[in-house]
Amino acid sequence: MRVFHVVSKVGRRIAAVQMTADPRGRAETIKKALKFVDEAASRKASLVVLPEVFNMNYSDFVGKYDTKIYERAESIPGPTIDMVAEKARRHGIHIVAPIFEKAMAGEYYDTAALIGPDGNVMGRYRKTHIPGFGIWLERFYFRPGSEHNVFKTPLGTLGMLVCWDRHFPENWRILTLKGAELIVVPAAIPRFDVETVEYVTRTRALENGVYAAMACRPGNEGSIKYTGSSVIVGPSGKILAKAGIEEETVIYADIDPKEIENARLEKPFLRDLRSELFGGISA
Repeated sequence: MRVFHVVSKVGRRIAAVQMTADPRGRAETIKKALKFVDEAASRKASLVVLPEVFNMNYSDFVGKYDTKIYERAESIPGPTIDMVAEKARRHGIHIVAPIFEKAMAGEYYDTAALIGPDGNVMGRYRKTHIPGFGIWLERFYFRPGSEHNVFKTPLGTLGMLVCWDRHFPENWRILTLKGAELIVVPAAIPRFDVETVEYVTRTRALENGVYAAMACRPGNEGSIKYTGSSVIVGPSGKILAKAGIEEETVIYADIDPKEIENARLEKPFLRDLRSELFGGISA
């Protein structure tokens, strides 16, 4: 599948990195990710999004429960985040870096850290909806988060979700009502769900009048095949950039705040929303 990019004259650029773990281990995986960050920065991206638990094999959480996997968790800040933070500081950009987070002994999360252009951690999002069925054992390893925070960036107000969270429209709506204009979703999605990457992202972007970006894993890790198909979607539901299934790459699109306003005027879902009918979902 062709990788394509849309660049506007007005917007501010986001980059979604599509990569998988290096078979040689964590050090090489991080090195590869940082090269993609360098590439994105050279293309004038001001926000770079890495895939879910980017610095290790997602397949570690699949198959058979193994307590040794907890040894691969890190704190925030910590070794991996410190290296990413140095790149953010060097390039003066924002980076979303998702890792297996150790909050304390016995408390672990699937967490996306937002690092600012000064190299400091601006905040984090801990995956709120944790799958646990069949061979997918995330629920054994991750405690669910409970907060939907938003963050001010030069691209607009940013919200974060992680992978399985995308299937719950309440996540998107809560972030939107808190002011999110761009919602990013680092992910590691099994190949059988490939069609959902595009249609869920497009639907959620349209429903909320937000930009949405999925940064996914491509190809294979052992017996696990991934979707790839990373995508950036505009607030009207239009695809702005998309990757193929197999390749490691970076996709780009520019954010134009005027397009958010136009989309919300064209389809005034937020004006017509009756939150009081649905359990009082509100900002």
